Amino acid sequence: MKSLTLLFGGSLLVWAVLIYPGWLWWGELAVYEITAAWALCVLPGLATTFWALRRDMAPEMRVFAVLGGSGIRLFAALGGGMVLTELLPETITKSLWLWIGVFYLVLLTLEVLLLVRQHKASSIA
Repeated sequence: MKSLTLLFGGSLLVWAVLIYPGWLWWGELAVYEITAAWALCVLPGLATTFWALRRDMAPEMRVFAVLGGSGIRLFAALGGGMVLTELLPETITKSLWLWIGVFYLVLLTLEVLLLVRQHKASSIA
């Protein structure tokens, strides 16, 4: 549970860091796009991290869970971005894809770091 909180908090911190400069440079539209990209990446990221951190999973299987989770998260983020750009072409611009890329990479990095940290802690104990 602590790992999920750290993942959510870390992603929220990145969102908070990006929201003000985005608003200054691109206006109100950037706030919507940054928030949409954050949500498209964090929700599947939390779900796949929860799945990978299950206690009953063998540590060796967590590698497969991370790889599978990356695919699920990538599909959800890109699919959600595609749906948004198709449904709201007048409000969602191409910069949404930049924000999705930023949040996807940040969340992937955070997830891997948290899983490695937990694996080290479980192998020591």
